[in-house]
Amino acid sequence: MYYIDYKGIRFIFKTQIRKNSTKITLRIKDGILSFTSPYRLKEKEIIKMIDINFDAIIKEIEKSKLKEAKPNIIHYLGKAYNVKIIDANYNNVEIIDDDFIIYTKNNNDSYNKKIVHSFYKDFLNNYISYEIIKAKNIYGIDFPIEIKYKTVKSYFGNCYWKKNLIDFNTILAKYDPVYIKTVLYHELGHFFNHDHSANFYFKCEMAFPGFKKYDRALKKIHYKDLY
Repeated sequence: MYYIDYKGIRFIFKTQIRKNSTKITLRIKDGILSFTSPYRLKEKEIIKMIDINFDAIIKEIEKSKLKEAKPNIIHYLGKAYNVKIIDANYNNVEIIDDDFIIYTKNNNDSYNKKIVHSFYKDFLNNYISYEIIKAKNIYGIDFPIEIKYKTVKSYFGNCYWKKNLIDFNTILAKYDPVYIKTVLYHELGHFFNHDHSANFYFKCEMAFPGFKKYDRALKKIHYKDLY
């Protein structure tokens, strides 16, 4: 790995010789320039390539910097908390004032994310188990419904009406409780209307006044959390 200063900017680069190549190519990954050529490049050739592609290179480097700058916040029930990670011989989450404290036995991103979403799942299990009793009474649902929790990217909830099953995304615990209730009433509504027809939204609105407003608002909220 080498560097070269040009126009007041330091560019990190690497080169690779491929004798079967017919031209010089440039790729950018993680802010690093990667040159491939059929021979060893001279400094003036590298500078020429940087100059020709200057704007595109700067744009890609800025993108890489944004990716590296991870947010240090986590949302819980609609509020943003500062994340504090503490190495421990146990896993736990504790919220004190404005801090979201993660106690972890294995301090890495994927492991810590599991701790956070396990915490979310425990909350949702208690909250939804309580709220669904009232919601089922309002809808007039008298059959048992199995509830499961997953950490996914594609949906907040999913109703499998043939199986009397609803999946809820653990990410819901990031949102204000009114939005959790919105998703609950949404999924219960699918036991009556399997699509998203006007009748479906009318049924949900009757069961949970304000449903349409909250449903639209939820789609516009995008949290960029550490986990």
